[in-house]
Amino acid sequence: ADGDWFSPDSADLIGYRQELDLRRGLLTRFIRFRDGAGRTTCVTTRRFVSQAEPHVAVMDTTFTAEDWSGPLTVRSALDGRVANRNVAADRLLTGSHLAPRTMAEIDAETVLLEVETIQSGVHIAMAARTRAFTGDQLLSPGRRLLRDDMGQVAHEFTLRLEPGDSVRVEKVVTVSTSRDRAMLSPRVAVTTWMRRLDDPAALLAAHEREWQILWEEFAVHMHTAERASLALNLNIFHVLQSLAAVD
Repeated sequence: ADGDWFSPDSADLIGYRQELDLRRGLLTRFIRFRDGAGRTTCVTTRRFVSQAEPHVAVMDTTFTAEDWSGPLTVRSALDGRVANRNVAADRLLTGSHLAPRTMAEIDAETVLLEVETIQSGVHIAMAARTRAFTGDQLLSPGRRLLRDDMGQVAHEFTLRLEPGDSVRVEKVVTVSTSRDRAMLSPRVAVTTWMRRLDDPAALLAAHEREWQILWEEFAVHMHTAERASLALNLNIFHVLQSLAAVD
């Protein structure tokens, strides 16, 4: 409604839980909060970086209005304004490494961001497609295109909820760089990949199959030290996640 954007710093967090399913390569976050007007909302987010499609990431977010009715505004963005500012000893160094090049709307559901690394000149393109659902029904909210010359592009839209209602927002992102092989340009690549992608359920199933194959080869099992096995497999997961199989 007319409230502020959700932020963990300003909302009254009632519950928070984050789970990483190593076997499936799936990160799930549960947030339950109360805003300044006393409205209670539950937000469940699932996300994965595809092991089957190395240039694809998916985020699926469900919003549930527990005790209120009214509009819910969603802003789905690609943000190239990020900077390295979290280490005090490095704050005198250059924190910004990306120069914006293009911020555009590909179609009614998809935005595009192109940036270039300042020193090495690597071009990076990202496309983000955002859809909203009630159950299995695809919604068609009016969208506003937002652009920031500093390097952010977004679609913003408003959904209406009733007490107990849930809406699901599905975001699929494709990423390419000028270091990728056998492609015309990063911009053409991300646009083409987006148009050819399976639906997110099929992407998740393919992603889980790849992790099943990987764990059959790399998983560590120590029957007398389960916590040590978990710690080792967590580190193995991070290595395998960072080194997605590519041609």
